[in-house]
Amino acid sequence: MPDVGTQQALQPLESRQAAGLLPRETPSLARIRLANLGWILLPVAVALWFVLLASRPLFRPDEGRYAEIPREMVATGDWLVPRLNGLVYVEKPPLQYWLTAASFQAFGSSAGVARLTSGLAAVFCVALTGWAARRLWGRGAAITAGALCVSAPLYFLVGQQLTLDMLFTFFLTGGLVAFCAGQSVRDDRARCLGWMLLCWVSIAAAVMVKGIAALAIPGLVLIVYSLWQRDGRVWSSAHVAPGLAMCLVLAAPWFIAVGRAVPGFNEFFFIHEHLLRYATLSAHRYEPWWFFIPVVLGGVAPWIPQTVRAWRTRNEMRTPRGGFDARRLLWAWVWVTLIFFSASKSKLVPYVLPMVPALALLVAGSKARLHVRDARWSAIITLAAAAAVGIGIVVFRLVAHQEKQLALVDLATPALVATTLALALGGAAGLWLTYRQGAGAGLSGIAIGWYAANALIVGWAAAAASPLYSSETLAAAIATRTPPPTHVYSVGYYEQTLPFYLGRTIEIVDFRGELDFGLRLDPSRAFSLENFRQRWQAEPDSCAIMQGSTYDSLAASGLPMTVIKRDPRYVLVARQ
Repeated sequence: MPDVGTQQALQPLESRQAAGLLPRETPSLARIRLANLGWILLPVAVALWFVLLASRPLFRPDEGRYAEIPREMVATGDWLVPRLNGLVYVEKPPLQYWLTAASFQAFGSSAGVARLTSGLAAVFCVALTGWAARRLWGRGAAITAGALCVSAPLYFLVGQQLTLDMLFTFFLTGGLVAFCAGQSVRDDRARCLGWMLLCWVSIAAAVMVKGIAALAIPGLVLIVYSLWQRDGRVWSSAHVAPGLAMCLVLAAPWFIAVGRAVPGFNEFFFIHEHLLRYATLSAHRYEPWWFFIPVVLGGVAPWIPQTVRAWRTRNEMRTPRGGFDARRLLWAWVWVTLIFFSASKSKLVPYVLPMVPALALLVAGSKARLHVRDARWSAIITLAAAAAVGIGIVVFRLVAHQEKQLALVDLATPALVATTLALALGGAAGLWLTYRQGAGAGLSGIAIGWYAANALIVGWAAAAASPLYSSETLAAAIATRTPPPTHVYSVGYYEQTLPFYLGRTIEIVDFRGELDFGLRLDPSRAFSLENFRQRWQAEPDSCAIMQGSTYDSLAASGLPMTVIKRDPRYVLVARQ
């Protein structure tokens, strides 16, 4: 049996204070020390965030695609019609392309600059979430919301990638926050109208990033919320008619102009890329209906206990029916987003990212953020994640047998070991701080541990594995050729990051994929294997990239090729 002193030391902070075992001012002093530490760590975390954006080459496919389109805008001067590898590419609207192209003009073309728009959107979205939490729930909630948001693995990892999802999430969150601010002052018509117009501007910007999903999600949320809360007044105070008119004024000109410039645009964009992609298997991204459940659970893993408690206690601070209830609106946002994308036949992990800021607001605005038991469970989850990563390293090393898998193990293992250590330290610190200084301090330690682990994955593991997922070194090998190659071919597939690093378009052989619409508009750019053989024989200075099996087949057929570079992913050859 432990002695009396040991039993007292093991009691949580609140119990020891109540029993007179600690002076009442101790928590206040602890909070002051933690606040000072926070002000020191904040600029370090922000600086590290931007350093990480430039820490590794662009990965295929998304990062290569979304860097190359803006590069071609700058190179050609055509900012109206997006092009990928010189082919019309209108799957998405151009707002992020424009912002990235402007960054290239201001700072030059590089991986870090290419990611700058997404990286800034992530930072601004955290700040926006914190501001909204402070406005709705107070200063303490603001700190919690920001910490939960940026330490969530899904948010951090997507924010460090060049995709459209983070900018889309920022504008949607901006619309959500402006809507809450407007409805909270809807008795003041002028102030409400100002906030609601800002909400509609944010939605229009989201439309210009990813299309009409930016209208579908808020519209469904408004329907669900108004029925759930029986708040019919929300429709009139949302100023739907002037808001939709503003969306049309801001977004429609580009759609009209491109519809005139690109034959078949309207059918391709609205029918194929929206309706058919959502309702059919045309995008070849099918996953089961429950796909996003583990994505969300893993994406906000350290804060699952607080999220569950926030849902279970959602009625404790409920606004009477007919009045505006920000919590119910946020829950409607979370559930509608999850169900909307789960119902789609096309699923990718980042699609549910707009849920994360809303969940951070809900946790920050509930008693869950101060619950000691939940903080302990968060620490335990963090320790379990550390164990899972460590076990995963061992298992993967045992089962890996392909050349690429073995190379990945060798490259990434040191960084993943460091990630395991960061999670273990974060979990242990969370447990200790929770016992010594309460739930808030424990959550701070856990958040720091997850931020460090995420940073290690991005800045070390991903950077170490980049030779397998980026063509930066391949482009460097091509660039050293003298004279420069007449053409560069990608045979059997499209190496997404290569044109960006080469600073020029390449020729695609025996592949259509997402370039199909552009190739239909410009059939002269579509090469068969037979076309390639004929051109290859006549172009002594050309280079080609292909997978190993393609190289073996072509070499066996007698096609003259000299291997310049070979790795587990591709073979780079020259004509001579």
